[in-house]
Amino acid sequence: MTTTPATPKAKKPSSPRVAKKAAPTPPPMFSFKAGTGAVAEVTAGGPVPTKGCDVAVVAVYKEGELTAAAKRADVDTEGLVANACKTDKNLGNAGSCRVVFNTAKAGAPVYVLVGLDEADKLNTKTLRKATSAACEALKGLKPAKVFFAVNQEVPKKSSDKEIAALCARTITESFYSFSACKKQDEDAAAPPAFELACTKSTQEAVEK
Repeated sequence: MTTTPATPKAKKPSSPRVAKKAAPTPPPMFSFKAGTGAVAEVTAGGPVPTKGCDVAVVAVYKEGELTAAAKRADVDTEGLVANACKTDKNLGNAGSCRVVFNTAKAGAPVYVLVGLDEADKLNTKTLRKATSAACEALKGLKPAKVFFAVNQEVPKKSSDKEIAALCARTITESFYSFSACKKQDEDAAAPPAFELACTKSTQEAVEK
């Protein structure tokens, strides 16, 4: 009489482990900084100082009048800034905005031009409006690092510190919404890092 050996029981396949989702982390706040280097942090009409800068924001006045930063940008872009002002007659109006892609070898790859209306009538309201318009354009461009030179234009009754603080505040409010009862949306995309065109003396005002 022959005996048949018992068939070994097949092991049940172990259920695959499901990786736990990491808790979402809130986006970092802006890295405002005055800059580093041997030269003055950013002199009016100086070149875009930041290595790896994706976009530079500069202002223009009504009727194609260029600010010091815009004049430098025009040199770096081989006339693209002045050309944009000629093409779009409304560009200098308060809050107007135009994106210029730089095909030249110097300067930033992209420039955002914003209007400040008439130079002798410059005030904080037009600066705030121009800054907000720039931020709307930047949301579409999604740069990693932005050089922001609009704050170099200071109204007669203001100081460079006040204007740097105003622009920093407007930029923050454009990318974030806050309330006393609601936390910032954790799923929001991280905003770009901004470097304001300012001297070290404005750093304290910006950080506030």
